[in-house]
Amino acid sequence: MARLVLIDLDGTLLTRTQDVPPSAQAACREAREAGHILAMCTGRSTPEIYPWLWDLGFSAVIGGSGAYVEVDGQVIRDERIDRADIESVNEVLSRNECLWVWQSSEAMHPSADYLSVFPGKDPDWVPYMRQIEPYLRSGIPDSASKCAFLAPRAGIFEAMSSQLDERFDIIGGSVGTADARVGEILKAQCHKLTGAHVLCGHLGISISDVVGIGDSPNDRELLAGVGTSIAMGNGSEDVKAIASWVTSPVDEDGLARAFEYAGLIKR
Repeated sequence: MARLVLIDLDGTLLTRTQDVPPSAQAACREAREAGHILAMCTGRSTPEIYPWLWDLGFSAVIGGSGAYVEVDGQVIRDERIDRADIESVNEVLSRNECLWVWQSSEAMHPSADYLSVFPGKDPDWVPYMRQIEPYLRSGIPDSASKCAFLAPRAGIFEAMSSQLDERFDIIGGSVGTADARVGEILKAQCHKLTGAHVLCGHLGISISDVVGIGDSPNDRELLAGVGTSIAMGNGSEDVKAIASWVTSPVDEDGLARAFEYAGLIKR
C-alpha cells in the first residue's frame, strides 16, 4: 500500500552542514520507487528550500510550518497574515528586543541585523545564505505566511504570547533545537498537522496512513496526529516523547533507519 511520508528538513533530512546523508538519499529514492509519496514538511518557506531536494523523489511540500502546501506544482493552501497584523506583531517583537524575518512563498523580509546574527557568519550556513539572497526584501510585506524570530534570551515566549491576541501562536523554531531563543509566529491553529490534513484531503489519503518524521518543537502536532510518528535521535526531548519510535541522529543514518522501521524500504 502506498503511504504518504512527511519529512522535516533541518535536523531530519538535512544535516547541520546543509547536506543530505547518502543513506537518506538512497532511502528516499527507494521509497519513491516503491510507490510511496514523499513530501517535505518544514518550517522553511519556499525561498529557503534548495531546488535540488526535489530530485530526491519529493512531489509535494508543506512549508511555512503548515501555512503553505504545494503538490505537483499546484498550490493548494496559502494561509497569510495581512499587513495590519504584521505591523501589530512587529510592535510586540520590537518591545521584546527580538530580531525577525517575515516569510512567504515569494520573499523574505528580515528586520535590521537579523541575518547578521542568525545565521551570521557560520560557515555551515553559507549554502543557505546563497539560496535566500535573491528573495530578500526590505520593509514590511503586504502579507506573509509566518514570522521566524530570535529572542534576546530564552524563556520569554510565554510572556510574548500574552502580548499577542488569540489569533496567533508562538512555537519553538524549526532551526537549531538547542537554541531556545528561536521561535515562530503563525496564525492560530496553523501548523504542520493542519497542512498535512489539507494534503491528505487532496490526495485522498487517510491521516492514519501517513508517516511523519521530525525533530523540532514545530513537529509536535504532526507527530501526535499521524498514523506512524518517528523522532530523530538528535531531536528535542518533548518531540521524542510524542513519537511512536526514536531513530538515530540525522548524521548516523537516522532517516534511512526510520524508513526501514516504517516498512517503506527493505531492511
